Amino acid sequence: MPFVADNSIVVGWFIASQADTNSDALLERAITEDVHVPVIWRAEFASVLLVFMHKRRLNQRQTNSIIEQIEKLEMIVDSNPPLVAALVDLGRRHSLGAYDAAYLELALRMRLPLATRDKALRNAAIRAGVAIA
Repeated sequence: MPFVADNSIVVGWFIASQADTNSDALLERAITEDVHVPVIWRAEFASVLLVFMHKRRLNQRQTNSIIEQIEKLEMIVDSNPPLVAALVDLGRRHSLGAYDAAYLELALRMRLPLATRDKALRNAAIRAGVAIA
């Protein structure tokens, strides 16, 4: 079944220290199932890679390898980003930042389960009636 994956899950697919058993299982699913992400995902993922590089936890070769691998997953980037008002409303109702609200909004709109390691986002999804992948 397709699902929405937030950045905490996707990062765990490529950086072992950020993985857990659930993220590993979701990676197996990502090989054969559609994984949806909001339009902000690329910038969020690049930001994590840069932080790990700046802290010398990833070198250029490792980063290049991750970039090559992520492209092979062919995740589906949402082509209909939500309005600012929708993100602010979801963020306000669920005490989320705009980035987390973007993942929740996508899961709600597409009626798909949400995969996240973020406790606040997980709790907000449950309160909003979104299944957890």
